[in-house]
Amino acid sequence: MSNFGDAQYRRNLGARILSEANDLKRTSESLAEELGYDHEEIGRVISGESDLKTIVGVIHDMVRIYPVSLADLWVEQDDTDGGVKVVRASNSKDSSRIFERLNRTGLTSQYYEYRDTAMSKMAPFRPEWIRQLRIVTDADPNNGDVAYNHGHLMHQMTFFVGPVNFYWEVEEQRHCAELDTGDSNYITPFVPHSFTSRVSNNLGLIVAVTYGGEVRRSLADFRHIKAEDAESLAADPRRIGRGFAKRLARYAASESMSTSQVLERLIFAGITKERAYSLMSEGEPTAEEIEVAANALHVRPSDMTVAPMSPEEEVVVHKRSQAGRLYPDDGEPTYEFRELARTKHQPDVKGLDVSVIGKGRSEIRHGLHEYVYNYGEAALNICWDNNRTVLLAPGDSAYVKPFISHWFEKLDATGQLVLIRIPGGLNGSVLDEFSTFSPMGRSRVIEESKRWF
Repeated sequence: MSNFGDAQYRRNLGARILSEANDLKRTSESLAEELGYDHEEIGRVISGESDLKTIVGVIHDMVRIYPVSLADLWVEQDDTDGGVKVVRASNSKDSSRIFERLNRTGLTSQYYEYRDTAMSKMAPFRPEWIRQLRIVTDADPNNGDVAYNHGHLMHQMTFFVGPVNFYWEVEEQRHCAELDTGDSNYITPFVPHSFTSRVSNNLGLIVAVTYGGEVRRSLADFRHIKAEDAESLAADPRRIGRGFAKRLARYAASESMSTSQVLERLIFAGITKERAYSLMSEGEPTAEEIEVAANALHVRPSDMTVAPMSPEEEVVVHKRSQAGRLYPDDGEPTYEFRELARTKHQPDVKGLDVSVIGKGRSEIRHGLHEYVYNYGEAALNICWDNNRTVLLAPGDSAYVKPFISHWFEKLDATGQLVLIRIPGGLNGSVLDEFSTFSPMGRSRVIEESKRWF
């Protein structure tokens, strides 16, 4: 585990201070003068050579004096061991807590047992082991013993172990699916849902990986506007025409363009007057009209495109595939992968049910945050960084940082893992913006190394 005051962490904080100083058009000299520090000390702070207490003090003084937030300057300390963090089943059990909910008689009784699993300050997710303590004898979504929640802000990927009933509500219609080991789902934020066991002598459990998307990371901005203003910005994918009209209105407002001026631009760009009126009032656009409108408003066609979302996509239920795909090849495979629930509205979220069937060293490396849970009965190894190997016993879990090459070793019996991969802040839109930066300076996004002039 990294030491909280290690040199790399101090350098990371110093680089953030330099980057923010550049944005504020302050040199190290002016920074020292305005904050009341010796110039040489500020130099040591920026280079990471100063002590941690002084560096943190400079950060708090910058927040006090300049119009910047602590979030713009702070860098979390890496709490992994070379990019991986393992949590034992025994540690998860120590975090056990039982929640009660109402039953059909109006009284409370045990409903869930929660346990924490592998979490990290570096990770965007909160994965939990949840045992279903309420037992039902049918698949009725309106069963009085089923206690629906109110939905939550976080997206949720769920992996099922054992016989579990899953319930959800969309457009005031309740549904139930009887699921078993290897099945999975995706739940959109704020969709009410619940889970129960259906076999009294074999209580089921789920591994629920909840994670915050772009909205979660933008809560500070949302909290400074009204709910109706947020609604006015949202291009609802459930109604394509309305969503397109909302995007037209949003980009027009950004340009301070009146409705008549938007119409003039659309007509000038080749859209008929009648069709332009229709598009402004929720008419569904063609691909050609999207491109014409995007050019007229100086944005990309992708900025004007609204991907449709059907009621079936609010919650995606996926049954375990009978046949998986072998990796790295069919000749001498190490793993058999089965894909879990997918949604095009979260394109970077990937879940895999993994059977570790071979003893080869087949490395895995990607740009997503990865959660690992051993749901099988056999222990196996997780290996990384060429010389690190840790046993993953049944019930153990792990977190793997992006771009950490790692692999899983079969010991005796075939190992069974679930992997959930989440993009964190480095999603498609962020990487699209990053790709437009000058190649000569992209590395300075990672760690600013130069003053602004």
